Amino acid sequence: MKYFILNQIASFLEQNAYKISSIWRSSDLCVNLEFQGKNGAKPFTLCFDMSKSDSSIYSAKKGANKEYKAPFDVLAKKRFLNAKITSAKTLPNNRILEFATTQQGSYKELKSKLIFEFTGRFTNVIITDEHSVVLGALHLFKNTKRDVVVGKVLPNLEFHEIKEAPSDEIKDFYEFFDNEARRIKNKALSTLKQSKIASVDKKIANINALLEKLPKKEEIESLCAKNLAKANALKANLFKIKDYEREFCLDGLSFSTDKPAREALDELFKSAKKLRQKAANISLEEQNLNEKKDFLLGLKTAILAESEAENLEVLAPKKRAAKKSVHSDFCQDFYKGEYKISVGKNEKGNAWLLENAKKDDVWFHLQGYKGAHVIIKSNKQKLNDEIIAFASRMCVLFSGHTRGSFQVDFTKRSNLKVVSGAFVNYVDYNTVGVKI
Repeated sequence: MKYFILNQIASFLEQNAYKISSIWRSSDLCVNLEFQGKNGAKPFTLCFDMSKSDSSIYSAKKGANKEYKAPFDVLAKKRFLNAKITSAKTLPNNRILEFATTQQGSYKELKSKLIFEFTGRFTNVIITDEHSVVLGALHLFKNTKRDVVVGKVLPNLEFHEIKEAPSDEIKDFYEFFDNEARRIKNKALSTLKQSKIASVDKKIANINALLEKLPKKEEIESLCAKNLAKANALKANLFKIKDYEREFCLDGLSFSTDKPAREALDELFKSAKKLRQKAANISLEEQNLNEKKDFLLGLKTAILAESEAENLEVLAPKKRAAKKSVHSDFCQDFYKGEYKISVGKNEKGNAWLLENAKKDDVWFHLQGYKGAHVIIKSNKQKLNDEIIAFASRMCVLFSGHTRGSFQVDFTKRSNLKVVSGAFVNYVDYNTVGVKI
C-alpha cells in the first residue's frame, strides 16, 4: 500500500465515514469494515487486506464464509460495533491508518483506536484504548525494535523518509475500491488456477509416461505373425523333420529352435495366441489411458475458463475422499453446495450414469454433438439458475469444446428413453445457452 494512496483514502474516510456499523474478518488477514456514510449517504463496506506481499483496501460484500471467534475478533466487535468515528488519519511518514472511535454505552463512552499498519514485514491490525495501550492485535510479538504486547503502550514507529513511485490522484474513490477488488480477485484467481492446473498437468504427464511405456501394438502383431508362420511351416513339414533337427529352412523361412520340432510347434502356437491377446489388451489399455487423458484435458479447460474461485474448488478440490468409488474409472463426481454433479468420462461412463440415475435426477447433454453426459442428483429439489449454468458449462467443456456458443438440453431422467448404450431419445426438456 503506497503512502500517497493511503493518505487519500484516510482523507476520504475522514470526510465520508460517520460510523463503523460492523466489523469482521473475511479471511485470516482480511478485516472488513461496514461504514455508515455521513449526511445520510449510503453505507459501504471495505476490506482491509493485510497480506504482507500485497496489502490493499478495496470494496467488499457484507458477510463472511467463516466466522472467526479468536480474541481479536471478539474484542473488535466489542469495541467497534456501531462505533462513531471521531477521526481517520495516517501517521506522519508511516504507512499507518488510524481510526479513533467512540462507542456509546449505557453508562459511559468507550473510546478506542483501530490501527492498520501497512508496513510490509510487520503488517498488522492493532486495537488500543484511547491512551494507546494495546488491547489486542492480529499479531502480538516482541522484537529488538518494537513490542506489540497486550497491556503495554504501543511504541510509535520511527519516522523515515518514504520513497515510492508517483501515483495518480484518486478521482472516484468508489471506482478505485471496485478496481482494487477486481485486481486482488483476479490475482488470487490466477494463483489458484496455476496451482490447480499444475496438479492436473502432473496427472497428464503420468498418463503420457504410461502411454510411452506401452509396447507398440504393431510390433507385437508382427511378432505374433512371425511365430504363427513358423508354427504353420513346422506343422506342414512335421512328417519329414527328424527329432534331432534344430535348424530349419521351410516355406521360405529360416529359423532355429532349442527343442524338438513337436515341442517347438506347440510353444509357437501358444506364443502366437498370447501375443494376439496382448495386442488386443494393449489397444484397450491405450484407449482407457487416452480417455482418462481426454477427461483431464477437459478438466484443465474448465479450470482455465472458470472465473470464480469457489467453482475452482468444486472442479479441483484440495482433498478428495480416500475411498475410491466403484465408478471412478469412467465417471467423475463433483460437489457444489448441496448438489452432487456426475460427469461421464467416456461412453461407458455415460451409459453407467443413465442406468444408475433416479427418475428425478436431472440429465444434461450438449445439443447436436457427441459428448459427456452430466447428471445432477436432485433429491427432488428444484435446481437454481446458478447450478444449471454450472452443469451446462461442464457439459460443453468436458465434451471437448473450448470456444464458441452452444445449446445444452436438460430434463429429468424420467423423460429419457435409452435406445442403445448412451444414445437416448428425450422429451419435455429445457435448453440453456452457453458461451465459452
